[in-house]
Amino acid sequence: MALQLWKEMMFSGRFLAEDSIVGEFLPNQNGTKWIWLLVPLIYTLFYFFPLWYISLTPLYLIGALVIYLVLLGVLFLCLRSPRSLAIKIAVVGVLLTTLACGYNSGSNIFFCFFVFYLALCFEPRGALLSLLGVVVCLLVAAYLFDLFQAYFILPGTIPIVGMSIFGVFSRLQRKHQDREAKSQLELEQIAVVAERERIARDLHDVLGHTLTSIALKSQLAVKLGRAGDLDLALTEMQQVADICSESLSEVRTAISGYKAKTIASQVLNLSERLRAQGLAVEQNCNFEKLGAKSEAALSLILTEVVTNILRHSNATKVSLHTENSAHSCTLVIYDNGDVPSVIKEGNGLQGIRERLEEINGRLEIKLDSGMHIIITIDY
Repeated sequence: MALQLWKEMMFSGRFLAEDSIVGEFLPNQNGTKWIWLLVPLIYTLFYFFPLWYISLTPLYLIGALVIYLVLLGVLFLCLRSPRSLAIKIAVVGVLLTTLACGYNSGSNIFFCFFVFYLALCFEPRGALLSLLGVVVCLLVAAYLFDLFQAYFILPGTIPIVGMSIFGVFSRLQRKHQDREAKSQLELEQIAVVAERERIARDLHDVLGHTLTSIALKSQLAVKLGRAGDLDLALTEMQQVADICSESLSEVRTAISGYKAKTIASQVLNLSERLRAQGLAVEQNCNFEKLGAKSEAALSLILTEVVTNILRHSNATKVSLHTENSAHSCTLVIYDNGDVPSVIKEGNGLQGIRERLEEINGRLEIKLDSGMHIIITIDY
């Protein structure tokens, strides 16, 4: 196992597994996460500090190096392992460190690393319990090997507590980052859904009006053809072709999210469509204070309203006029067609209300010798 890890580190440039306990907390620098481990591992060299104050024999030095490499190997396995396995390895590392203190008191530096990784694995309560467990092991080592000296207890306990706290805060910070990333993902998903709904409403508004016009003109062309008036029938079919061409452009505009036409030109275009169906149209509109987003939404709303008038109202007269104030623009659309006893809001009216909510607007419907649709948009 140790040989395999060494080969991975030296020849593949990759030491940490994707699901390792520490790998998820370290920044990814083009596959060189393990390099970030070198700086903290320098502190393991404190293991050799007590050796300066004792008489060394070659055999003792070899034993100290073997223990250091064993503890370092356990530490690497802990880094390399998934969370569930890393906990077990860290516990084994703490026990080995406790025994190693009997050979070299500098082994207590490894308590700091293992308690840090345990704090990463557990919630704060579990991290506290693991901290207490490691401190107990430190005291057990001091008792078994007669190390109740200041140079062992204080340099061991203080870093252990500090590293445990650091591990807890690292875990909490990562959880906070995960929540933010999840929230951002949810916002992106909501934005995607909203965009789909917008496109669906736009296509409904654009195609609903266009298909209605095409159906009416096609029916008229058929009647004129059967009556023998081929010139007028061809004229109507040419208008159908023009409507189809214009509709294709409007569909592209709706999908891209922009409105090429101004609201004023849209009012003129819709007025001509109404007149082409034999309706008398009066219009006196001024939209100078509206922003681009409000104009785009109002263009589609007008298209939906005109479509409903052509489909359902049997009207002979339509009027459109605006009333502007310092804080709002009110558009009133009136037709003298049939008035239902009860208004059932379908996709059309619901879509209008949704569009108005997006631009700080509101809808009001009055039934008085016809239908008044009153649209108010606040600046």
